[in-house]
Amino acid sequence: MWYRNEFVAHMEEVLDVYSRPYDPQKPLICLDEKPYMMHADKVQPLPIQSKSPRKIDYE
Repeated sequence: MWYRNEFVAHMEEVLDVYSRPYDPQKPLICLDEKPYMMHADKVQPLPIQSKSPRKIDYE
């Protein structure tokens, strides 16, 4: 199969964390990556210099 025993073991560790009872001293915080697309630059790209391509900072 495409997965390995090590991957399954790590996945089970994560699932164990989710099944723990609530502990106010150790709250469970879940984060989810959201696919937000930037439609504008926060800062203008640096100008082109001789023998150097334009540089853009991705924030």
